Amino acid sequence: MERLLPAVAARLDDSATEVRFRAVELPACLGPATAAHADEAAALFDDHAARSTRHRQTVAEGAVCAPARMNDPRCLAGRIERIAGPATGFASHSAMSPAADWHLIRTR
Repeated sequence: MERLLPAVAARLDDSATEVRFRAVELPACLGPATAAHADEAAALFDDHAARSTRHRQTVAEGAVCAPARMNDPRCLAGRIERIAGPATGFASHSAMSPAADWHLIRTR
């Protein structure tokens, strides 16, 4: 992980939307151990470039999730905005969780 994270963080300013999204998403999956890269993730809060996938998630959506999983409070305003606003491309549950544990998120 010590060699992987700097290599991934170096791609946060890549010209390709998908590369920036994946570069901010991977550290988010690793949680608080990646907190050293929270500043770089927070720099993408205003990157509204959309992926060319079915759900069209933006780099900003991934960037807001990253600090949340790193226990960084800067994500709070963005998380509130996404919960109160229109539905994002992210699921409100995990495919690995039993249906009884799903939490439906209603927006407007």
